Amino acid sequence: MFTQSQVLRTLSAPESQARLTAVVGDAALSTRAAIARRVCELFRFVDACGRLQVSTCARALSKLADRGQIALPAPTNNYAAGAGPRLLAEPVPAPERLPEVVNEVQDLTLVKVTDTDQREIWNTLLHHEHPRGVTTFCGAQVRYLIDSAHGYLGAVGFSAAALRLAAREHWMAWSDAQRQAHLHRVVCLSRFLMRERCQHLASHVLSRLLRRLAEDYQQHYGYRVWIVETYVDPQWSGSCFKATNFQYIGQTAGGLRHETPEPPKALYVYELNRGWRQQLGVPAVELRPVRQPGDLLDSEQWAEAEFGDAPLGNTLRSARLVKSASLLADTLGKAITGNTGYDRAAVKGHYRLLASDPASEVTPENLLAPHRARTIERMRSQKTVLCIQDGSRLKYEPRPACEDLDVIGQNQTTTKSRGLHIHTTLATTTDGLPLGVLRCSYKDPTDGPLKPKAQRWLDSYEDICEAAQELSRKIKVLCVMDREGDSFALFDAQRRHKRVDLLVRASKNRRLARGKKLFETMSGGKAAKTIRIEIHRRSVRSKAAGRAYRVADAEVRYGPVTLPATPLVADADPVTLTGVHIKEVSPPAGEKAIEWYLLTSLAVPSARAAEQVLGYYLKRWRIEDFFRVLKSGCKVERMQLRSALRLERALAIYCVIAWRLMVLTLLGRTMPELDPSVFFTELELGFLTGYAKRVRLPEPRTLQDAMLLVGVLGGYQNRNRAPPPGHQIMWRGIERLAMALVGYQVHIEETQ
Repeated sequence: MFTQSQVLRTLSAPESQARLTAVVGDAALSTRAAIARRVCELFRFVDACGRLQVSTCARALSKLADRGQIALPAPTNNYAAGAGPRLLAEPVPAPERLPEVVNEVQDLTLVKVTDTDQREIWNTLLHHEHPRGVTTFCGAQVRYLIDSAHGYLGAVGFSAAALRLAAREHWMAWSDAQRQAHLHRVVCLSRFLMRERCQHLASHVLSRLLRRLAEDYQQHYGYRVWIVETYVDPQWSGSCFKATNFQYIGQTAGGLRHETPEPPKALYVYELNRGWRQQLGVPAVELRPVRQPGDLLDSEQWAEAEFGDAPLGNTLRSARLVKSASLLADTLGKAITGNTGYDRAAVKGHYRLLASDPASEVTPENLLAPHRARTIERMRSQKTVLCIQDGSRLKYEPRPACEDLDVIGQNQTTTKSRGLHIHTTLATTTDGLPLGVLRCSYKDPTDGPLKPKAQRWLDSYEDICEAAQELSRKIKVLCVMDREGDSFALFDAQRRHKRVDLLVRASKNRRLARGKKLFETMSGGKAAKTIRIEIHRRSVRSKAAGRAYRVADAEVRYGPVTLPATPLVADADPVTLTGVHIKEVSPPAGEKAIEWYLLTSLAVPSARAAEQVLGYYLKRWRIEDFFRVLKSGCKVERMQLRSALRLERALAIYCVIAWRLMVLTLLGRTMPELDPSVFFTELELGFLTGYAKRVRLPEPRTLQDAMLLVGVLGGYQNRNRAPPPGHQIMWRGIERLAMALVGYQVHIEETQ
């Protein structure tokens, strides 16, 4: 296997000095080119095709001369000093009548640049139209023109890879010696110019280039390249690279380029040869960590895991956030001043953090950023992930000193209620086990194609799609919503993204083609199956009647439905979805029959698949549990802060605490045999062991045992056939456990 010649390193070695001095001192070699050629012959500096590496050797000799190690004749060719790349006299004409989609482009051809005329066209295109302009490439390089019957559509250039990139070296896991010997196998996509917009043209061109690139390097340089790397500026999304299966592996360090500050760029790579790791003998590196739902959630580690690397401007703020989250979790439902450790400095630091300057980096998004990253890591451990989004209103009416609150309601006497509207995306497993909070927003969007209340559902869906880009395509992601999310704009967005499917309960009896109505179409025909479903309890509210928990028999129907575009998206084509209709057969006396009309982008080929879709929708109730834990368990509506921004910052922390409390409650049911140390510290388990003897229950050898003891501590009666302790009992038990630990710890310290 051809390895790269280490020209400069070889010539700099002490054992090479005598031979190099003899060549440089030869009076018969009067030019630098002649000296370089003779050095190549002497040291056998040849490329993969057996050609002398005269140009590479000449550059190495110049560097040695600049260091004062050798003396070279004066250069005889000064043309390259300031001439620059050769250009055409006029800019390249713009393409004519370019179609909107790539399938309609005529005679699309990728022309490898091989002669002077083509080089001038390539240079001129880059000089006039590329943001970085034209440049002189380093090392082995290949250029292409994108030609068609409409004219030149763009230009592409590959060149030598960067000498060293921390993210790339970590991903490749090769040694310095391997990098020096095989760096030529990595090439850089240095220039990529598309002159005009044409749907899918960029990704189509990239795909065709990648299929021929290794062969083109083989023909020209005598070896095949393994990897293509490229960089994406922060203002670009890199969608064409993602569509062509480039992998994001990290960021560059940024710095200065010709005295101009350069921001860090996203680094993407594409493997032309999937077997390169075996050829080099290097291990695969997991760039995208996978975390199980119960990892690092005990009382000592969870705050550091979920908040530790928050981008708040400095590490002191991040450390303060970790401490604040830990104290808030220990004082569940109370002000942080009630912490049992009497940590006045931590209390003061917490309020300082919430009161940070509005222009600082202490934003709700940054506070939640580490938890979002951990949530995505937990999503990678699943085959299917449900992303449930919904909103809730938080009332802060008795807070006249709190500034910038929103109007969240108005009663019959036109009295306005003030508070915040929180819109949250909760990721769960298909069993309903929460994986984390992906997003929290508080203000209605001020821009977008939809009305503000509808736009927040679309924005949250776009955010889920962004998170899904960090997951393997083998993982199915489904966005689940209730009736408020029923919007044609969402269905149209899913048709563009495809990565995240939609499941929403229809609220509008739309008019379909030929005068038909949606609900009548979905409910017509024979039932495909009769199943049993759980109907959750609903408390009495001002606009909705109460409902008791029950298990009901329901008929299931399913079939395709085509929805016409709405006036807000009038130029869109109709969208075809699958409708799943569920109707209770014999409701109890005095109760209204349950009837749901579900719309989904998932394929539903059978009655069993329709039942699975219903199962996904029934897990939507998990976000209602989340809001109940947030309000009743964490008691966030009792916070007495002086501005809406401070409330939003505190809510971001409490959202993670509420998630952890839900996991604590549910993980004991879904994974009862887990070790109790997953959630509980040694001190907590010591107390629970003693408490178990007092209440005559088994010692906490499993997570289920420990959860039962916490439930009993919170008031759970543990009767026969009683359901497991719920969220309310669990948060009360955790609160009492935190108080009991103070006395238990004092007792241990006094007896030691």
